Amino acid sequence: MRARVCSACLIAMLAIACGDSPSPLTGAEREAIAQEVRTTVNAFAEAERQMDVDALLSLLAPEFYMYGDGVRADHDTVVEQLRSTMATLQKFDTTWSDIEVTVLARDHALVSMVFQDSITLDSPDEGANPP
Repeated sequence: MRARVCSACLIAMLAIACGDSPSPLTGAEREAIAQEVRTTVNAFAEAERQMDVDALLSLLAPEFYMYGDGVRADHDTVVEQLRSTMATLQKFDTTWSDIEVTVLARDHALVSMVFQDSITLDSPDEGANPP
């Protein structure tokens, strides 16, 4: 098992019209947004445990990117990696902890967490000749 620190920024595009700027977020609004983000993060973790690639992908905003082991991966890269990796797994155990949500705006949040994973790759078919 290896520990990795990931920071993911789930960013929705913000269209700003000319005129008055939006009012500042209240503490209650920030907490409600943070809770919604935590719920999404927990759904992502559960989809990982279930190895449900379609559920995983449905939770990623097009502007999603993440850092894993210091390397930035954009949405398209993550989609490609999830599809190829999940197809080769027999078992995927993951534990997410220290989930922190920083609400930046009504449609922007920064999420950081520590996770540990253990994967079991599919074994070759019995009786098949090894390469």
